[in-house]
Amino acid sequence: MIANALPTVRLSGPVAVNKPAINFGVSFSGVYYPFRFDRDTLPNGRYIVTIEDGKVPNFVGWFDLTDANGGQAPIQEGPPPATNQAPTVQNQIPDQTGKVGISLSYQIPNNTFADSDGQIVQIGVNGIPLGLSWNEPVRVISGIPQMPGTFVVIVTAMDDKGATVEDRFNFVIAPDQTNPENPPPTSGYQNTFVDVPPDPDILDLRYSWSNINGELLAHITNAAPTPTPQPGERNMWWISGYDEPFYDNFPNDLYVPEDTWLNVYFGQGPRKEVYNQGYINKSNQTMYIGKANT
Repeated sequence: MIANALPTVRLSGPVAVNKPAINFGVSFSGVYYPFRFDRDTLPNGRYIVTIEDGKVPNFVGWFDLTDANGGQAPIQEGPPPATNQAPTVQNQIPDQTGKVGISLSYQIPNNTFADSDGQIVQIGVNGIPLGLSWNEPVRVISGIPQMPGTFVVIVTAMDDKGATVEDRFNFVIAPDQTNPENPPPTSGYQNTFVDVPPDPDILDLRYSWSNINGELLAHITNAAPTPTPQPGERNMWWISGYDEPFYDNFPNDLYVPEDTWLNVYFGQGPRKEVYNQGYINKSNQTMYIGKANT
C-alpha cells in the first residue's frame, strides 16, 4: 500500500454523506490516515465510518455528534450498539373488582410485560382507588377501598435503558350495601346524595337538574373557588370516567345521568406523572346521582 494513497472513506448517519466533514484519524493497515469532515454540514446524531482500500478487511467504526459546537465522542471501532427496543405489553391486565370496606389484594402478573433486548427494572401504578397502596417489589395492589366507583389504573413498566410502556385496566369498587350512606347504584334507588366535602375551600361539589335534549341530567359544579397553584404547577381535577385530568379549572359542562357514582380528586403539580411524581392530591369527594329531582 502506498502511504499517501488514501482509501475510500464513507459516513452514514442521520443524513448520508460522502464528503469532507470532521477532523479525525484512523490507523489502518499500519498507516495513520487523517480525515476532515465539515461539521457545519452534519446534524447531531450517530454516524458510521467505513474505510475501504480493497486489500485488507474494512475498518468500521462509529461516533456521536452531540452539540452545535461540534462536540464529538471518540470514534469507536466496530458496529454501533443496537437501538434500544421499548418493552411491550405481553398480556393485558384484566379488570378488577372490590367492595368498600372489604380488604383486597391483587398482584400484577410476571408475564404482563416483556422486553426483547433488556429487562424490566421498574413498574409503577397511577389511579388506584382511595384506600389502596402499591408495593412495587412484589407488584401488589392491596388495602381496604374507601370509596366506590370505577377507577382507571395505569400500570407503567420501564426497562434498564429508560424506555417505557403502559397498560390500563378498570378497578371497579362497589359500595358498602350495609351502610345507608353508601347505597348501591341500582336503578331502584331514588335519592341523590353528596359526601360532606373534607375541604370545602378546595372542593365542594353541587348539582342541579337540567333538561338536555329531552333527558334529565345532573349538572355538576364546584362551589369552591379555584385555587391558585404555585409557579410552574397546574390545577388538576381527576373525575371518574375520564382517562385524563381536567386542567386549570373545574369543567363547566359536566353533566351526569341518573344512577351514576361520581368520584372527583383535586391536586396540583407541574405535570401528570405515571409514578405519582410531580402531582400531589389535595382533596377528594364523591356523590351518587339517583333519580331526577331527588
